[in-house]
Amino acid sequence: TNGQSVILQHGQEVHIRATNKTGATITNGTVVYINDVQGNHPTFAKAKADSLSTCNIIGVTTEDVLDNATGFITTLGSVDGVDTHLFTPGASLYVSATTAGLLTATPPSSPNYVVKVGIALNSTNNGDIFVQTVQPRATDGTLAANTDLTVPSQKAVKTYADTKVSSVSGTAPVSVTSGTTPTVSMAAATTSVDG
Repeated sequence: TNGQSVILQHGQEVHIRATNKTGATITNGTVVYINDVQGNHPTFAKAKADSLSTCNIIGVTTEDVLDNATGFITTLGSVDGVDTHLFTPGASLYVSATTAGLLTATPPSSPNYVVKVGIALNSTNNGDIFVQTVQPRATDGTLAANTDLTVPSQKAVKTYADTKVSSVSGTAPVSVTSGTTPTVSMAAATTSVDG
């Protein structure tokens, strides 16, 4: 035990201690991010996928943490006592873009960030999740909205590449003719592709 109600399963979980300075209790199973420091501990708040600063999660609370109290957050491993009845066992879970601290099985859409938290281990009112966080990924359709802190989506990369392909006399360098068997012909490019 870590001195409170949390039992660390050695070799199976990783916990950190952090302080809740939000003005309210943060309950077990809440997705959180580090928002500041106090003394020798980081402070945390409920994560939300609508902003890069609030979606860079540290993990999931593994107990109820009162305001101004220090509690434990699971950064890797199982968290029990979580309401998973809305999820299918094995479903990927993400940070909600609409409700701070909430888990959702639906990845947020653009312009929010996709942040995988882990997976649902079962489907029950008193269930378990496995926490294994992934770096935020931008869902925006352009690379211009991304920073070095987020991984661009495939859509963003494709949109960027599509805008950089130069045309030749109004004709795309690649043309596809469909028939019974599609064929591809290449036009001679007279301009270069920006890199």
